[in-house]
Parts: sequence; structure tokens; C-alpha cells
Amino acid sequence: MFEYRDGEVIKDIGIRTVTRIALTIDGQVRHFYLKRHYGEKMWFRGRGSSFGGGGRLSQGLLEFDNICRFREANVSTPVPVAAGQRMIRWPRVQSFVVTEDFRPYISLEKLLETRPEFFLGRSRKPENGCS
Repeated sequence: MFEYRDGEVIKDIGIRTVTRIALTIDGQVRHFYLKRHYGEKMWFRGRGSSFGGGGRLSQGLLEFDNICRFREANVSTPVPVAAGQRMIRWPRVQSFVVTEDFRPYISLEKLLETRPEFFLGRSRKPENGCS
């Protein structure tokens, strides 16, 4: 997944990219998102590490873990498919997470862009008519 070059890059902010991938599975086109994190610093604690337990998780593995926890709590989130990390040079790692498309839902980011008033809540008129 680190070297995967197909798909449509839908976000590239240097340290992170998101690529939309279309795959035909059993004759049906399904869409996935590959999010890659580049060159994040990993500091290891004690004898444990993020590669063997006890250390901090990379962004890709942390996102995968968080998605799984949300799903366990019955919160609707994209289906996690895969995640991984690799050391590129001490103390930097690359990581990724793959999720399946979550249509018809939209991202919070998109909701903020298109309907910021959604997050302001409903304005209510005081019961006595005064403001």
C-alpha cells in the first residue's frame, strides 16, 4: 500500500494523502479510501515499541484502532479494511489505513464546508418572547 499508485488523489497536504480507489469485486465496483501518513516521528517508550506493544501507535494504526472502537460502540463509521506501518529511518515511520466508501454519508469536513450553520444548533425563541 505504501507504493500503490493507482486511484484518484483527493487530498494531498504533504504529510498525508487520501486516494480514492475503485476495485471490481465479484463483478461489482466498490470504492475504498487509502490514507497514507508520511514521515511521522515515533518515539518509543521503555522496551516496548509501537511495533511490539507498549509504544505509541502511528497515525494509520491509531485511526484503524479508533474506527474499530467506534464500531464496537455501534457508532456508524467506514468499514476498516487494512492498516500498516513501516520504519523509514529512525525515528520516522510511514503508515496507512484503508477504509471502504461510506456512502451515502458525508465527512464532517464536507459538512462544515457546505453547512456550517448545522453546528450552531437550533436557535430558539425564548418562551416569554423576549430576546
